[in-house]
Amino acid sequence: MFHLTRRVYHDIFEKPVGHITILGLDSAGKTSFLNHVRSKFHQNVIQPIMPTLGQNFAAFSYRGFALKLWDIGGQENFRKSWHHYYAETSALIYVMDSSDTSRITEGLSALKDVVTAEAFGAHVPVCLCLNKHDIESAMPIEEFKETYGEQLAVLDGRDSTLMATSSLWTDDRTPESGTVVAALNWAVDAIKRAKK
Repeated sequence: MFHLTRRVYHDIFEKPVGHITILGLDSAGKTSFLNHVRSKFHQNVIQPIMPTLGQNFAAFSYRGFALKLWDIGGQENFRKSWHHYYAETSALIYVMDSSDTSRITEGLSALKDVVTAEAFGAHVPVCLCLNKHDIESAMPIEEFKETYGEQLAVLDGRDSTLMATSSLWTDDRTPESGTVVAALNWAVDAIKRAKK
């Protein structure tokens, strides 16, 4: 019993903590993203999936870290509270619905508000996930870069990546696209780089 208690204590309290904040507009797929990660780590998933009112949370040990993931509601009124999470953020996973091209400009504007906020550290890595790439109408990643390259310049000088994702994929597709676990792995690697 002592060994089990010590192991649990070590897993929770002695590992470095990684705070991963998951932001994006409403209906971008943030909760599905979190559910996919939760299911990989045998945690309860949120059912039914609806727009998040407030936040969802998951905590687990992974790759030497005690990870804490926050999925924050993306409706306009909830975006006003995003700044409360900036100071603790070790890495940002920003989720955009790549199949809803009518909201991409709004999503990039909200991302700009986050990364240019004084409270959001210049050292915080950003994984920009073009989500819902399983949908036929999803904007291809190269077209996204070409069309929105000027808006993406807000990430210049920051450890960042752009990745096509889908919560429905169970395997990585290419180096630039994959499962949400690939995005999580990138975020963990980026936290490690930032701690050096």
